[in-house]
Amino acid sequence: MSVETLGRMRRITLRLVAAVSLIAALAVVPGPASGADAYAGYINDHTYVQTRYGSIYVQYWKPLRGRAPVLLSMSPYRYLYGYLDPTGRVDPMKDYYSNTYVPRGYARAYADLLGTGYSDGCWDYGGAKEAEAGAAVVEWLAAQPWSTGKIGMIGTSYDGAIQLETATLAPPHLAAIVPQEPVSSWYHYNYEAAVTHNSTDDDVGLADTGYPIGTPDLFDLVLSRTPNTDPNRSPQAHAANVADRASECEAIEHNYRGHIADPSYGSFWQERDWSLRASRVRAAVLLQHGWRDSNTKPDQFWRFWTALPPTLDKRVLLGRWNHTDVFAGAPSYATPPINSAKYLAAFLDVHLKGKSPTLLARFPRILTEGSDEVWRTTLPAALRPTTWRFGEDASFVNSGMETSKIFKNLPGGMATPAMAVWATPTFRKPARIVGPGFVAATTAVMGLRGQLDATLLDVDPSGAAKVLTLGLADLRYYEDPAAPHSLEPGEAMSVRVRLRPIDAVVAAGHHLEVVLAGSEAMWGVPDPEVGQQYTLSHVTLSMPITTTGNVYRR
Repeated sequence: MSVETLGRMRRITLRLVAAVSLIAALAVVPGPASGADAYAGYINDHTYVQTRYGSIYVQYWKPLRGRAPVLLSMSPYRYLYGYLDPTGRVDPMKDYYSNTYVPRGYARAYADLLGTGYSDGCWDYGGAKEAEAGAAVVEWLAAQPWSTGKIGMIGTSYDGAIQLETATLAPPHLAAIVPQEPVSSWYHYNYEAAVTHNSTDDDVGLADTGYPIGTPDLFDLVLSRTPNTDPNRSPQAHAANVADRASECEAIEHNYRGHIADPSYGSFWQERDWSLRASRVRAAVLLQHGWRDSNTKPDQFWRFWTALPPTLDKRVLLGRWNHTDVFAGAPSYATPPINSAKYLAAFLDVHLKGKSPTLLARFPRILTEGSDEVWRTTLPAALRPTTWRFGEDASFVNSGMETSKIFKNLPGGMATPAMAVWATPTFRKPARIVGPGFVAATTAVMGLRGQLDATLLDVDPSGAAKVLTLGLADLRYYEDPAAPHSLEPGEAMSVRVRLRPIDAVVAAGHHLEVVLAGSEAMWGVPDPEVGQQYTLSHVTLSMPITTTGNVYRR
């Protein structure tokens, strides 16, 4: 790796350190302190579960008598918002879920991810070792004399990602998972068709960060460099753990494969794309995601959800919220029309306690909030797309500064020298768009590299526009996502840009507009080659469109 690349990685790392408190806050929100009677009949204990890659620190509430199903959370964050809390007011053993479910007859367990917190070994950034260690913890909990052998997992963000990773290994005693705003593909967390993500949000108003929150260099610096200071460890184990954390622990590999140097979708990232193995899941699934989540974007849930086996009890709750936990308390601006806490309780009681499935009969398997703020009970994933073909050719010159905010604020149908615009006919009746779409075009770039970034707008009769979705693509990877190649200046190529999945309703009298540019500088890091001319022909838009029915009735 070049000195220049290493220097750039260090500079970006320093910028990302400031985001660590935000990550911890987004990942898990500790619950209020609970009265002592809530834990009557339970004892707090801890252990180290041995795995092939290091021993995992597990802390748990177990019943003094009898047996109980176990609700497990695994996280790299616990010491950040608990053990290192200078106020001493946060008790990481008494969060919302322990306060709620221990009194309901559940055991509650917490585990630090491999190589983080009190756990030994090297942190694996969403890799196979991390998943295997998670499965080992599940099976250890199932084998305890105080456990019924039914294990469920719950948690948000990275705490949701480890559930997907573990579930694809199908450990025999994992009965249910509740992944909230999870990452299912670490490549697609960092990139979109080899374009580096920005963590920004167009219509919600979150500040631009310039680089995505949670990239490998941030995790390597902050999460996996905190030595295990557990006073109960032997001096030998403590010394070994400190040595692990002081060593590189594959940190260079993580960073090199991260967003700075190499956006190739090769074996490193394919190992960390758990949507490729979603068909192996055997546990019941209750997913939660926000259509406006600008951190773990909704494409993360979509890729995994659509690949799950059809025979599972799989459920999903989708609303127009950001990165949050709606089972502990839904945001006021996007409150589901059901009691989400009771939905979760019924789901866990059925799958972990063996109660009658009729408990779930009043809760829809699918509940999704469209852009019209109407809740519906279907999420069709195999719709035949509607395609519009645009006959007009166009050209533009990449400025490196275009954004969807610029696009939506232009007068309807207006283009600039840095973009090209096409419009569909007006919709005669309302239509629901649900899922990902595509923009295809024959494209030529007068340079050796370039991006083609597409934005889809909903335009009302007055010309006012709002952003529905967008897609980013680095043209060097259009033939092979694992191996870039230089473009031949002026050579025409067929390119298809995938648009992020949405659940949106286009009203009668509105039309869609497609904007193509060489950058989308708010959502993706722009291509550095500005001033290059693009020519476009045979442009098409394909979107999965259905009716606006299937409205949820209380």
